[in-house]
Amino acid sequence: MPRALPWTKLAVGMNQEDIDLLLESFKIFKIAKSDHVPCTICTNAVPHNIKKRLLRCACSECTAAMPYARCEWRGKLLKCEQQDPLDLF
Repeated sequence: MPRALPWTKLAVGMNQEDIDLLLESFKIFKIAKSDHVPCTICTNAVPHNIKKRLLRCACSECTAAMPYARCEWRGKLLKCEQQDPLDLF
């Protein structure tokens, strides 16, 4: 079984516009995996899901520096489907 990654919280409870500004400051990335999981970021008692997106580096500089290795940069974006808050790790 793969080991769990230690995620560092970058932004918690932000709206979409603020998260978009923050993501623009990152290096070029692609969405490696998108999934729906039970919500853990809001206080709504009704069972609902969040959209979980795993981000991977797609930067050409990293590919040129390490042509046969994968860049270790990763990101995780969680978006509640009933409310607006987003979390970025």
